[in-house]
Amino acid sequence: MKAIVGAEIRDQDRFAAWLPVLQAWAACHVEFAQQVDDAAYWYTERSNVGILAQAAWRSGRVALEEYQARKSRQHGHATKEWLGRCDLWISDAQGGELIEAKQEYLALRSRQAVFLANKVLASAVKDASHTLNGIDSAACGVAFLPVYLRASCAPTAERLEADIFALIAALRTSEAGMMAWSFPAETREYLGADGRNLIPGIILLGAAAPA
Repeated sequence: MKAIVGAEIRDQDRFAAWLPVLQAWAACHVEFAQQVDDAAYWYTERSNVGILAQAAWRSGRVALEEYQARKSRQHGHATKEWLGRCDLWISDAQGGELIEAKQEYLALRSRQAVFLANKVLASAVKDASHTLNGIDSAACGVAFLPVYLRASCAPTAERLEADIFALIAALRTSEAGMMAWSFPAETREYLGADGRNLIPGIILLGAAAPA
C-alpha cells in the first residue's frame, strides 16, 4: 500500500508559487504518520495550520502563526476596524500572503461533498477578506477537510482507494484555485478517538480573497 498524495494548481496566475508548499504539506502528513504512528490531520484546525506553516518553512519560506492583525468589516457606508488574529502568514522574497483557515470533516461518499467543501472554503475566504496586513500581502482562504467514513461501513482496501480518488476528482470541480491531498498508507485504516469513524486522510482547498 502506498500513500495517496498530490497537489494541483488550478489558478496558475494566482497560486503557481504555492505548489512547493502544497507538496511539502502532503509530505509532512506522511512523515508524521510514519514517525508517530498517528494522524496529525484529525486534530484541530489549529494543528492543521501548524502543519501548513511547517510546509512553508520546509519549502524555503518563512511563516508566522496566530499573529495580531487588523480586521475590518463594512457596515453600510462605514468601515469598522479592530485588532484580531490571523491564522497564518507566509512569505518569500516575492512578498507575503495571509491565510485564514477553516476545518470541517467531509464524508468520503457524500453526494454533497463539493457543495459542503465550497461552503467551508467560502467561509475561510470571507475571513481572509476581513484581515488586513499591509498592501504588500495577498490573502487567501484555506479549507482543511479531514475525510471520514463510518467504521461499520469500512470497505476493502481497493474500494477505499477508489472512493478516495473519486472524491479528489469531484473536488476538482469546486471553487478552489489550488488543492492538495494526503492519505498516508500508515493511516489508511485510522480510527478516531471514539473508534466509530475511519479517517484515512485530508484534503486541502484554497481560494483567493478579493483584492
